[in-house]
Amino acid sequence: MIGLIAWFKVKSGNMEELVDFFQWDGQVAKETEPGTLRFEFYGDPEGADALFLYEAYQDEDAFDVHKSHEPYQKWIAELRSNLVEEFKIIKGLGQCRWSMVD
Repeated sequence: MIGLIAWFKVKSGNMEELVDFFQWDGQVAKETEPGTLRFEFYGDPEGADALFLYEAYQDEDAFDVHKSHEPYQKWIAELRSNLVEEFKIIKGLGQCRWSMVD
């Protein structure tokens, strides 16, 4: 299993659009990506304009499938630069030994 944790500072007035996008991205993953084990986002308790995203994948191939779908392509092409002021990958795509998969 591989995973990442990212942090986003959202541009003013764009939180609702980013949340809607993450909900759509997560729904596409749930419906079409059996190798996507987790796609969850959380508000940052230290800032109303920030979010954390946690993603976990069965393996690199599953992450490649995720990247090939429409939400990821839209994210790369336009949404990241339009909606996000700052973006950091806190922990990135390392091998995980433990999982609590539903």
